[in-house]
Amino acid sequence: MNISKKTAVILILGIVLLLIGFFLYFYLSPDNTTPTGITPNSSSTVPFGDTSKPKPDTTDVYPNEPSTSTPAVSDKPAETLRQIFPEPTSGSLVYTKNKDAVVRFVERSNGNIYEVRKDSPQAIRLTNKTIPKIQEVVWDKSGSSVVLRYLDENREGQIDSFAGKIKIATSTSNEFFGDITGTFLPINIPQIVTNPGSGKIAYFQNKLNSGGVSIFTANTDGTNKIQVADISLSEINISWPKESTIAVITKPSSRYAGFLYFVNTQDGVLRKVLGDLWGLNVLISSQTNKVVYSRITRNEPVLGFYDMSTGEDINLQIKTFADKCVWGKKDSGIIFCSVPNYIPNGTYPDNWYQGEVSFADNIWKIDLETGMSTMIYDLASDSLSIDAVSLSISDKDDFLVFTNKIDLSLWGLILE
Repeated sequence: MNISKKTAVILILGIVLLLIGFFLYFYLSPDNTTPTGITPNSSSTVPFGDTSKPKPDTTDVYPNEPSTSTPAVSDKPAETLRQIFPEPTSGSLVYTKNKDAVVRFVERSNGNIYEVRKDSPQAIRLTNKTIPKIQEVVWDKSGSSVVLRYLDENREGQIDSFAGKIKIATSTSNEFFGDITGTFLPINIPQIVTNPGSGKIAYFQNKLNSGGVSIFTANTDGTNKIQVADISLSEINISWPKESTIAVITKPSSRYAGFLYFVNTQDGVLRKVLGDLWGLNVLISSQTNKVVYSRITRNEPVLGFYDMSTGEDINLQIKTFADKCVWGKKDSGIIFCSVPNYIPNGTYPDNWYQGEVSFADNIWKIDLETGMSTMIYDLASDSLSIDAVSLSISDKDDFLVFTNKIDLSLWGLILE
């Protein structure tokens, strides 16, 4: 049967219109369109989300059931870099729990304690006891004991130190949150530190009449207090890297040369380690045989490495402060540091400690054995201004946690 050209054209147009109809029905029907007010594939330029949005409600993670000791894991994976907590914090700890890296931290305004897993963006509140304006927190290695330090509101200038044990609420406790119970340590302790190996604390108190300080060790609750040394220095900081050794360092300043001493906890003998270095601050290895230090050279901080076993003293050619670094735990020959992208003119280290100058940092990994330094995360590329301090790291060296000195928010960086 012959079909005219006109008929053929009509048939072809009909088929085309039919196909267009099917397309409009299946792809533009209400079930397949984007709901009003939602932009498809929307994303933030910041990898952890838009921090200008209101703070998510983390105070009542489980509003209808008790909190548990095992945090729930979100379906959303954790970002490489993320803001763990947007509000000011007073101290954090990274430790291993059920083979996972876990962060515990204290909210500065009210003393509530939170917990976050490395692979979860969800902050879970563990305690509900209000202790306002926490200035400093000292953790034991297990995360179960903590010393909360704050200024007494009723006694001007008085420093209170509350040594507490964290009690986690269970599913059968009929409590929404856990509690923290404990005792008060002596008032006006200038500084408290902990020793990772012993699980104890060390602190010093000013001697009222003769000047200088007395150094003590004790259990985290203040019991079994032992005086280990009397020294004539007064403007000092301490750390406790090894059970037999407490480090004493003069407070870093642009006006005075700094010194580092070791105190033997058994006999109280004071031994000089480093000295005559302007603006000196230090980071000491757990075996006390290696010291990473910063000093001020040409009005800028410069990192150095002193190997006490060999006597070798090396300029690492990195411009940052020792207290912006942390020792690796898996590899003791590695340090991780936050390094300023730019250091403006100023009087250092004073301007930085006093908050008159802030930095925008990058994260570096430094191999002390080879001398190789590698920038592992460029914070500036994310348009972030983070002055990273109080660095701590997981046992596997795969999760770095730090505080932004500018606003005291808490951040985490996955290093895998």
